[in-house]
Amino acid sequence: MRLHNRFSAFWPAYEAEFVDALCRVEHLTHARFEPVYSMRYEGYMDLAFECDGAWLVLPLLRVEGISVMLPENQPVSWPTAYASLPDGRLRAIEEPVVLWLRAATLGRFVNDEMIRQFRDRPHLRDTWERARSANLLGAAPYASVLRTLGPARYAQRMARGRSVALRGADAANGAALLSAVTRELAWECQGDADAVRWFAGLPREAFGRRERYDLYLGPRDKAVPAEQSIFDDGAGTSGDERTIAQVEPIPTDITVSFDPEDAPVTRRFAVAERTLPVRLSSIVEPVHGGGSRGHVALVVRDDAAKLRDADIDAAEELARGLQAEGFEATVGIAANVDPASCDVVHVFGLRHGAAMVELLRRAEETGTPVVVTPHADDRRGEATSGSSGTLLIPRVTNDTVSFDEHMRAFASRRISNLSTDPWYGEDAAVLMARASAAIVVSSSETEFLRERFGYRGITVPIAATVPLAAGTERIGSLVGPDAFVLVHAPIEPRCNQLATALAAQRLGYPLVLLGPLADIEYARYVNEVVGPGTMLLRDHELTDAELAGLYARARVAADVGWSSRGLHRLARAAACGAALVASLGGYASDVWGELAMLADPASMTGIEEALALAWEAQPLVGAAIAARTAERCDPFAGLIAVVSAYQQASLPVAP
Repeated sequence: MRLHNRFSAFWPAYEAEFVDALCRVEHLTHARFEPVYSMRYEGYMDLAFECDGAWLVLPLLRVEGISVMLPENQPVSWPTAYASLPDGRLRAIEEPVVLWLRAATLGRFVNDEMIRQFRDRPHLRDTWERARSANLLGAAPYASVLRTLGPARYAQRMARGRSVALRGADAANGAALLSAVTRELAWECQGDADAVRWFAGLPREAFGRRERYDLYLGPRDKAVPAEQSIFDDGAGTSGDERTIAQVEPIPTDITVSFDPEDAPVTRRFAVAERTLPVRLSSIVEPVHGGGSRGHVALVVRDDAAKLRDADIDAAEELARGLQAEGFEATVGIAANVDPASCDVVHVFGLRHGAAMVELLRRAEETGTPVVVTPHADDRRGEATSGSSGTLLIPRVTNDTVSFDEHMRAFASRRISNLSTDPWYGEDAAVLMARASAAIVVSSSETEFLRERFGYRGITVPIAATVPLAAGTERIGSLVGPDAFVLVHAPIEPRCNQLATALAAQRLGYPLVLLGPLADIEYARYVNEVVGPGTMLLRDHELTDAELAGLYARARVAADVGWSSRGLHRLARAAACGAALVASLGGYASDVWGELAMLADPASMTGIEEALALAWEAQPLVGAAIAARTAERCDPFAGLIAVVSAYQQASLPVAP
């Protein structure tokens, strides 16, 4: 038996005894296969079983296209939720299904949806057709089903361990999604008798057993008393509701997305706000004296507008502080900077490319001093090969066994380096040779710069420039009431969200993945593995106050990437008392010492252990982490240090 863990957010949670009784080849009645938009040659299949009027629907079995043609292989991978079923029984179910798929493949009829009825009885056919007409999961095409699932997929972030009531045409599909996370589930829908038979194995409490539910999902005019509600029949009607736009699904590239930049909007629904407590930041706004003069050009990556990361946060926060002191401080890309009009050029990051080298040449011609904040945390020299391997493994593995084997080999450094491009190349060496001063996290980074680049200039230690939050927006309608792990970074192999997401899922921790899509292929793999406890958010969806609310609510902040762009986002969460999980290759331990949990980015087991330790420790160490952050990331002391670096960089070089 082969197993997969893709799209687990859409797996119904049936009672184990019910699955054991119905999941047998003699009860198999229908199979529905659908090829999907994917970089792999594959499709997904739904199986339906029936016995004594009760139906069991098992959706999203993965079918590997090439293996269908190879009799010695097993082309079907079952969701890991059914791993306890006997292997022989599942092989018996696969046999007639694979024969049908192979015949269709030989006939080249695999570009469209296919349906096969294995027990030719009119009442089974009629029930199937009614389920298909009602767009029920397991009978209808995935795009049709996913259109009905937006409110329920959104509700998963609020339903964990709670009582939920669902009503309306989409209630049956919604119950299928919420069955894995709820404590009590009451649901009723149009065509209720058919839906009850179709999802006979789902938990289903009768309405009226509770006077008030934790969460209601359904039409506004059929609402029952609840602590929080999601009205699935339109946009919000008050300031206490958030309007959510659901876009057109493209299985499986886009399943259920709430970002209008992904695809055209197909429906809108409203989520009632729920007030949540937030922790206050330990960082205090300094009193600015003003009176300073000078033009400082803060130079960031050319792709900064598209792929915002911690380095951009740091540059903009530093510019704000400099402006408050009277400096003319601007943040921009190299092509827009004229060194002749600047007193100092301050570069953020070592990987800027040819545009940065040209800027350095112009700065040298005008005698403009250059200061650099390098973010040089790839001390092991593994960022290039690590990022390559992080993308390679989901690309070449098709089930959980092969994935886990590859991950173990990866953690022990037995997967070969696919790319030999240096992370810090000639451009970085040119930058460090030209820099008059470097703003580093700690003495460890200074030592690395001197050893790696032969840098002999001034170094000024500043742990992080933490954005200050004047206030936080209520985010109960955004992430729900539970504590969560926050990962805020562009979604790309370098940032390693896939391993972190799988580790959090195994632990059962809610996870917020926030950031722009930097690598579409990698983002697709992340989307495949995230479960019901993971929330995918984009920076452009949030206001500054909402973003501050996320940082103030996170129980753990994690950055276990192969290379980061500074500690600024970890520090922002740490200032609010979040526990920290960081990469072994970075400098987090130089700032927080034993208070920060470290993990090897190649080891999913190590990441899981670090997350578990941080999660459990947060109530005990949160205050100490916040205090340490306030001490090491004091904004006024940092601003004085930066200005001092500018002054020293401007001094004439001794002959």
